[in-house]
Amino acid sequence: MDIPDDIPAVLWKTPRFFSQSWLCGRNKPSAACTIISLLMAENMYRQQVLLPTVKENAKMVHVDVHETGGTTSFECPKRLLNALSNAIIDGNNIYERTHKTHSQNKHTFTIPEAIRATNGIWREVTFSRGNGPFNVNVASYLERAINSPLTTQLDQMFFLILLFERCVLVVYQRCNHTIGIIDSHTHFERGSLIACTSADKLAEFGTLLARTFFPESCVIPDSIQEFEVSLIQFTGPMHPTDCQQQPQPLILVDDKKSQIFPPAVKMKKHKTAVAPYTVARETLNIHYHVIREVLSPTLIVPDMSSTDLE
Repeated sequence: MDIPDDIPAVLWKTPRFFSQSWLCGRNKPSAACTIISLLMAENMYRQQVLLPTVKENAKMVHVDVHETGGTTSFECPKRLLNALSNAIIDGNNIYERTHKTHSQNKHTFTIPEAIRATNGIWREVTFSRGNGPFNVNVASYLERAINSPLTTQLDQMFFLILLFERCVLVVYQRCNHTIGIIDSHTHFERGSLIACTSADKLAEFGTLLARTFFPESCVIPDSIQEFEVSLIQFTGPMHPTDCQQQPQPLILVDDKKSQIFPPAVKMKKHKTAVAPYTVARETLNIHYHVIREVLSPTLIVPDMSSTDLE
């Protein structure tokens, strides 16, 4: 399941300090990824931040984002980076203020908890659960949602994907038929990662998600690759300074009559106290250089020793 070099996708890799555990001189791990993902979605919606259109005949492009905010080869939009940096800073602040009262889990927030912590300006339209193979099934879930008759009036769609206790934001923009992922975690020697491609390449996008953002899924059985995916919709008030002034039509889903996602899969309880993906992280950390050489020279593995991922 190597990442094909001929898929039309671009992956931006930020410096290590540009992540939820390091930005602004932070010196302790952050578990605010769910809140950060919601704030990033809000920033993109209010400011009408567009993902770059990736040409269909392009090849896989890996770009290091330097401290200046971009490179000469394929610059990451500064509005996108600014939106992410603001989301990380604000998200960490909200987490520190609210995690003791909002979250039943001492580390990460569930999606409903994160929505409450961000003043309830988002609603969870619908969600589902799936298992492995993650790269195949997550692409199938996204494709079904994008092509659903219930969502055709949405000019952009925001998804939260949770896997291995990490939350990332996936954005689909209908105007340019582009799908992107924003991940604020530390990734080994890199910081946050941003990737986008044509929505016609969802199968390859699933492979990119698995290989680059959730590499544990490559080394554990399909049956325990349990993930959650949620479609969220902005319902908060618009501000005079917002670029976006027209609220999206409200999407109502009757789960008994129509579904945006495939039916949820019942999650299995782990037989051991240590989750299988925790062991996988240790394996990936030990064999990082071998994995990068043998499986994919451009593989970006999350920092398995960082408590970002614990």
